[in-house]
Amino acid sequence: MAARENQGLQIALIIFVMLTIVLAVTTYLGFDNWKQTKVSLEETNKKAELAESLAAKKTSERNELVEYLGHKAEDKHEDIMAKVGEALKAYSAFSEKKVQQTITDYSKLAAELNKALKAKDETINSLNDDNLKKDATYKEEVGKLDAAKKEVEANFATLQKKYTDNETEYKTNRTEWDKYKTDTNTQINELQAQLVAANDKVTNLQKQLVAKDKFYQDIVKQQRKEIEKIADPRPTLTDGKIVYVDERSHEAYVNIGFDDNLQRRVSFSVYSNETNDTASAQKKGAIEVIEVIGPKFAKARILENSVSDPIMPGDFIDSQLWYPGKQQKFAIAGLIDFDKDGVSDRAQLRDIISANGGVVVADVNEKGDFIGQITSDTASLILGTQPDDRSDPKLVKAWGDIKKDAQKFGIGEVNLDKFLDSVGYTPQSQSVATQPQSGATLIPGRPRLKDGSPDIVNPNFRPRVPPAAGKNGAF
Repeated sequence: MAARENQGLQIALIIFVMLTIVLAVTTYLGFDNWKQTKVSLEETNKKAELAESLAAKKTSERNELVEYLGHKAEDKHEDIMAKVGEALKAYSAFSEKKVQQTITDYSKLAAELNKALKAKDETINSLNDDNLKKDATYKEEVGKLDAAKKEVEANFATLQKKYTDNETEYKTNRTEWDKYKTDTNTQINELQAQLVAANDKVTNLQKQLVAKDKFYQDIVKQQRKEIEKIADPRPTLTDGKIVYVDERSHEAYVNIGFDDNLQRRVSFSVYSNETNDTASAQKKGAIEVIEVIGPKFAKARILENSVSDPIMPGDFIDSQLWYPGKQQKFAIAGLIDFDKDGVSDRAQLRDIISANGGVVVADVNEKGDFIGQITSDTASLILGTQPDDRSDPKLVKAWGDIKKDAQKFGIGEVNLDKFLDSVGYTPQSQSVATQPQSGATLIPGRPRLKDGSPDIVNPNFRPRVPPAAGKNGAF
């Protein structure tokens, strides 16, 4: 039992000795490391103090240099550099090109300024030499002017003497001149009184002529209206009637044809069979003739129709530009330009008139040529753009002449746009052609017409509204 206790104490002693040794070694090593760390920390502190000292010195030097250059110590580096750049640019703005290329920093500025000043000094010296030469020339010219002045003074003295001599003669003749002037003024006053009286007579004659001219124009207008009533073969004031309607093919048949001089492409407005006056009635649709079949029979396509009030047999048809058996006559003046592109559309206007059974009997073209003649049976004068002050005088005169002729016969004037509107024209519209145009619609199941053209519905057609009767004619 005692042996076991001794053995345990020995083991405990051994362990204690080993722990003591380990602790001693660990303590030694830790102390050594601490000592080395302390030395390193002291060296680092010394370096930091040295760096702070150098930084403070550099900062002080930097602030001193910045203030020397005209800036504040607290200014930022990039702001200072920007101001330096602006200063260099400001100098370059008034320096020579060579100086602008060489100046990049302040170290070269003084040298380049010296070069520039030297060049300016040389220029000043050159200018001084020129001034000396000009001064000599100036003195020479002054001498010449002095001599000329003396000559002028001598001539003035001579003229002054002549003036004095002539003044006496003038005073002598003044009395006679005053008498002559008084007599002349008396004669002028008498002539002016005679002229006023003559002008009064001319004015009265002009008023009488104007009154007579208006009187005769009124008579012509009245007679023209009476002639139109007599010459108008339409007892019902309409051009014809609808005799049959084919809703399936969108076609209608009318009771006018070859005997009425009807042609293809003539358009009519359709009115109720209860209408008494188409000029004031509301139209119910529109048709366009596509084939003249017989003396009193023609086929037309329906261009406009109302579901609530469809075109029916017995409805009247009427056109302000077409008369049965009678060709409407028109006159044209001015620039005819539908689309306002500066290009004449006069030929197209003639085609529109021809398509509606009319004819142009008088025309003042863009060159000022007066072609044809206005007569008492001319329907209207179609006016395009009026010539202005910059136009050819020949065109201005022809414009005035054709308007005077229209007034003399009581022919009404109609603006180009209003006329085009009355025939249903729009700038995009196209006449029926031999081939379908873009957007045109072939009537389903319909064959081509006799002339080979397709049966086409023109989508750009804009139906016309018959214009009301005007004061001076058909419009």
